[in-house]
Amino acid sequence: DLETFTDAWNDHSIRTEQNLSPNQLWEIGLAQNAVNVSCNMEDLNILVQDSTYPLEEQNVGVVVPQVECLLSENEMAQLRTTINPVSQSRDFGQDIYLSVLNFVQQLLE
Repeated sequence: DLETFTDAWNDHSIRTEQNLSPNQLWEIGLAQNAVNVSCNMEDLNILVQDSTYPLEEQNVGVVVPQVECLLSENEMAQLRTTINPVSQSRDFGQDIYLSVLNFVQQLLE
């Protein structure tokens, strides 16, 4: 899983960095570039109250508008029987995408 991979990657040695791991390099960077942070809680509360830094993250994201399909139900059925979107791919799905694109272009000509 991704978390296991990330943990292993962060602890692997990097030959060009004297065999130090990314985690070790991070710790060295923190020690060499120490920042003196004094935290005044009153200042933080003011920032939260005036919404400069809200406590809860607002739900912002990408809004994707609905797109009308140019294919009829019959053409969609033909596409589904012709191309399997979960079939084995040689190029991480790029070949399947190009097959669908070619199929649809031929239908719309």
